[in-house]
Amino acid sequence: MLPKISVIIPVRNDGVILRRCLESLRSADYPKDRLEVIVVDGLSTDDTAKVAASYGARVIPNEKRLVAPARNIGFAASTGEIAAYIDADCVVDKGWLANCVKYFDDKTVGGVSGPTLPPPEAARFEKAVEVIFNMSELFRLTSHRRRIKESVESVDLPGCNAIFRRAALDKAMPVGEHLVAADDSLISFRVRQAGYKLLFAPDVTLWHYHHNPPRKFYIRMIRYSIGRLQAAKIDSGMISVWHVLLGLSIPIFLSVFITFALAGALKLFLGFAALAAVLMFAAGIVRTRSFVIAAEFIWASILFAFGWSYGFLSELLFPPKAADKKRER
Repeated sequence: MLPKISVIIPVRNDGVILRRCLESLRSADYPKDRLEVIVVDGLSTDDTAKVAASYGARVIPNEKRLVAPARNIGFAASTGEIAAYIDADCVVDKGWLANCVKYFDDKTVGGVSGPTLPPPEAARFEKAVEVIFNMSELFRLTSHRRRIKESVESVDLPGCNAIFRRAALDKAMPVGEHLVAADDSLISFRVRQAGYKLLFAPDVTLWHYHHNPPRKFYIRMIRYSIGRLQAAKIDSGMISVWHVLLGLSIPIFLSVFITFALAGALKLFLGFAALAAVLMFAAGIVRTRSFVIAAEFIWASILFAFGWSYGFLSELLFPPKAADKKRER
């Protein structure tokens, strides 16, 4: 008999896009009697709860509203042998659930993910952001990948497409409910610490329809960075030298700029900046084969670096006094 799967969806005020997500789950090639859908609602003021109920999902309130407590609440309420986390703005492939199950035949596998793709109609800036995430994986800044030919081990599963063996999550949960982001990375880290492998598989695919204009992307990077540093305060293994270097982007940039300015060599500084922009443009063309997206890639990369640095420095120098002091495990 196929294992029972609990799909857990943290959400708040996303009734319109949640409908598309639930419709894709309804169409998935997996027995409905072996599937439960749990929508953890952060006290939405729109029709999110009504939409979820109309698709037969179990709706549970999340008074803290953040994603981290939603993951804890959803897992605690779930009954499946496998727990799958996705975002409300995701649409799953028909074989998403059926394909993931075979990887758990290996008892050492604790979690599985797969390609998380932008939809074909995604805006140019969103496609440029996807290039950043895929290139960042080379430095272990993120676990996002596009298409691969065969399954490979991963160190991290993105929370929008993360499927775990229940026994593995039992050893990793709960996560700190003060985390503004990186809760998914902390879960992955703990699952590996418990002795399980994480896999990135080519046929566990979904599409992420997140609306990602420049301002929203910049704020998203700030939150990611704050969350990563918060997670690192729980366990130092959650942060790498690359995270720190990126976090110092703003002071490094200002130091270099001031040094060149005091030396009366601003033209030389601008020359180096122009060279960097040309190299980034070339990298964007290689990745996307589009001059327009390559140009967006330069702008997106600047927002990525400075947003991450702003969040990193904010959490490092001015952590919220009201932060939850009950740092579990």
